[in-house]
Amino acid sequence: LTTVFFLDESQRLMLADFCYVILVNLGVSLLVSLLLIPAMLDRLPLPRPSQRRSVRGQRRLVRGYERYKGFLYWMRLRRKWIIVLLVLAFGLPVFEMPKHWEAREGWSTKTYWYHEAYNAVFGSDLYSETLRPYVDKALGGALRLFLKETKHKNLSSARKRTELSVTGDMYEGVTLEKTNEIFRRIERFLAAFPEIEQFETSIPSASEANVTVLFKPEYELGSFPHTLKAKVQSLAVDMGVGDWKISGVGRGFDNSLYEGKVNSRVTFYSYNWEQTREYAKEFIERIKKVQRVDQKTIHLDGMANRSNKIQREYVLRLNRERMKQSDVGTGRLLSELRKLSENKAQVMSLQNGEYTEEVNLRRVNRKIPDQWELQQGALSMGDMRMARLEGMGRMTRNRVSRQINKENMEYTMVVEFDFIGSDGQRHVLMEPIIKKMANELPIGYRLEQESFQWGSWQKDGKKDNRLYILLLILAIIYGICAIVFESLRQPLWVLAMIPISFIGVFLVFYGLSVPFSPGGYASLLLLSGLAVNASLYIINDLNG
Repeated sequence: LTTVFFLDESQRLMLADFCYVILVNLGVSLLVSLLLIPAMLDRLPLPRPSQRRSVRGQRRLVRGYERYKGFLYWMRLRRKWIIVLLVLAFGLPVFEMPKHWEAREGWSTKTYWYHEAYNAVFGSDLYSETLRPYVDKALGGALRLFLKETKHKNLSSARKRTELSVTGDMYEGVTLEKTNEIFRRIERFLAAFPEIEQFETSIPSASEANVTVLFKPEYELGSFPHTLKAKVQSLAVDMGVGDWKISGVGRGFDNSLYEGKVNSRVTFYSYNWEQTREYAKEFIERIKKVQRVDQKTIHLDGMANRSNKIQREYVLRLNRERMKQSDVGTGRLLSELRKLSENKAQVMSLQNGEYTEEVNLRRVNRKIPDQWELQQGALSMGDMRMARLEGMGRMTRNRVSRQINKENMEYTMVVEFDFIGSDGQRHVLMEPIIKKMANELPIGYRLEQESFQWGSWQKDGKKDNRLYILLLILAIIYGICAIVFESLRQPLWVLAMIPISFIGVFLVFYGLSVPFSPGGYASLLLLSGLAVNASLYIINDLNG
């Protein structure tokens, strides 16, 4: 059960109840074997089994022992072949060997003689393209089928009902009222279908909204979800006003331009915002030297951009000298601009039970000035003086930036960029830079690398840990058996039983195409315990 503590947090939560049940079982079994069973044997002695057997029964028993003895003698004569056969049945991890072995130290790549020997044999075209597929299948055994041919199901996932998800990413300038009107139109469209059980709309902001549709159980597996998806897709395309994503049924629909999409991200963490920003800028200068990094996509911000769109805003940079010559005050200018942008004014507050409600006064049919009117329109500067914004400052359209952000009391600074090339090229070119930067960071500073793979962001270096969990089980059992037997050799025979017992589990997952889920971890833990338990009895009798 110790291996559960080395799993991810979501996996530990899924297996927590399983661990509690096993711990309670072990505790109750220990109390029963120490207290209840000796007392019952003392009060209710069991009769001794009769030693009288018929002559025919004794002959049958002797013949059985002789056959078993002959089978053991046959296996003893061929024990080397049997050991080789069991090892090949379990499998050797030759399929995990890299195609090329290179030593990366900082900025340079240093190759030693053993690297050249490895690459000459296992990195050659003859082995990689011709021999490797057959060698992997011949020596991989059940381990290769389990790790490469079976799916590793997310332990936090569970079977969900069929649902249709419609997400709208509105264009810039769309107000909250407009977004609400658009999704109310979608709701009126969905309400006309009696096959829908319920739908739920969420509008967290003016730029993003989502509606989730659940179907009645009798229509979930039919053709209606696909028909509704096609109709909602046509409705979304006709409305426009944003980028639409429709998923959950059939092939997903997405008309986003992915303007802000990148495939690499490095996040810096520390408790000093200014110093973290300096380290992030230094990292940007280093990756600019890599030709496969698209420099136009490099962006520094306090938090990651979770949207595929680049949000922009207008920034007004005032000309202090010109304002001073025209005798225009900054406060007066900003006050006039605020009057143009405000569309409501708070007039009073009302107490509604435990809550306070604000009463705002809003002008009807108010026209918001466009950029030209804003720059060319007359602004009152007091004392019968008028001024135009055009001469007082310059307005530019910049990307929205959220420079200050905290996660778990740490400041974050995110560097996003797009790497042009394969994952292998990205690993070879970017890994030395990132590793060197991580080693140069002082205590209290750290960085994490993420890459966009298979439709989601994944932290680099996070690999399939099923093989490591198997090795951890073997190490824990070896340590316990070495203490019990007071030997370093006898536990090896106990450990040899565990891989042999796993062959059947691996073949079941592969043959039945069952995703590896919480039941898979439970089966490995229980099976290893049963195999070790049987071996302990045998070795204990031999030592006794």
